[in-house]
Amino acid sequence: MEPSDAVLRNCRPTWLKVARVIASAHNELGLPDDEAGYALVESELLRLIELGELEVAGNPSNWRHSEVRLATRCSNITGLS
Repeated sequence: MEPSDAVLRNCRPTWLKVARVIASAHNELGLPDDEAGYALVESELLRLIELGELEVAGNPSNWRHSEVRLATRCSNITGLS
């Protein structure tokens, strides 16, 4: 399983704390409970933000005080002409 898949699977269309997403993805991947394991998941989360797959509110490096959600797509909004 790829770390990016685990991060995306643990995100929702609604806002979730970055800490929750990272911890859940880390556990799903079965990574060692050390700094390197969490850093790997964090780097994937940051990459997904840069790619536009995730939206962020706040500084994602400050896990407990920032939130992420799956990116909304304008093409998914109905009623627009």
